[in-house]
Amino acid sequence: MSTTFASASTKRTPPPPPPPRMKKKKKADDSYEEEKRKERTRIRKGLEDRFQNGASVVRGYTKDGRALFLNFPRTETSWNEEFFIAGNIYTIERALACTERNTDGEKSKIVVMYDYNEYAMKNSPPTQLVKKLLYNLRDHWPERLEHVFVVDAPFIFRAFWAVIKH
Repeated sequence: MSTTFASASTKRTPPPPPPPRMKKKKKADDSYEEEKRKERTRIRKGLEDRFQNGASVVRGYTKDGRALFLNFPRTETSWNEEFFIAGNIYTIERALACTERNTDGEKSKIVVMYDYNEYAMKNSPPTQLVKKLLYNLRDHWPERLEHVFVVDAPFIFRAFWAVIKH
């Protein structure tokens, strides 16, 4: 009797079959992450399209180490409100980061230059769009501009400036 018992206990039984594969349930977090990924992709594509024409760039530094934010309005021909404002803000942030890195945090202002060479009225953004951008800059980036230079300003700008400068 003990022999039978011993031989039965030493026999190996095959492991149980694995449970049937079930589809992984999507969690609420997964769909949220997917939505965020799609939104980031949409924004990235919009900004890439905005910067493709080279209308706004950060190039070089002043003698005292401030980054130069260069704008070439002549290259603008279409305006998507969201990406016009976001693109300008992104470029300003990049210029500020370059200034702070280049001066080891000693300076925190940038120099902006608008080059209106070969500018035409077709390159002029809608007034409401410019107002939104200026209000945004005024409210969130006060006192971050060291200088603003306007090169080859159109006549309308010079006339406007003559009225308000005094």
